[in-house]
Amino acid sequence: MPTSSAGRARRQRGLTLVELLVVLAVIAMVAVLAAPRFGSLAPGFALRESAEALRGDLRLTRNTAVRENRETVLVIDTDTGTWSAGARAGALPDGTAVELVAARQEQADAARAGIRFHPDGTSTGGTVTLAGEARTLVVSVDWFDGHVEILEPDGD
Repeated sequence: MPTSSAGRARRQRGLTLVELLVVLAVIAMVAVLAAPRFGSLAPGFALRESAEALRGDLRLTRNTAVRENRETVLVIDTDTGTWSAGARAGALPDGTAVELVAARQEQADAARAGIRFHPDGTSTGGTVTLAGEARTLVVSVDWFDGHVEILEPDGD
């Protein structure tokens, strides 16, 4: 049975300009309402990224101690929110509170202390607590085997 050109046109017409504008308006409203929620996640992402960088530098410091058969130290400065190990250095996001627990013999002063790794992979151990606006992360170094991990005490 032949179809008329009017019937064919109805099936192929697609969206009208009004329908397209309504869809775009709905998408824009959802984006405006969701933007503040996504913006509040950014500080948590920056804190997590810094914790990952610190963990990476601690692991690299341990690996250097084992590979080169010598003690190596990563020094953390809680006043400036920075750390360094030889030529490597890192910094925490602005506004991050830092608390460091390290072995007494590794404390240079009230704000600076180190975590030392020995050639056999062991360490002096310690924890670095990083507190941001909405999240707290703990970078922990096991004294027995030098294992470095990131913990989330808040259960985030």
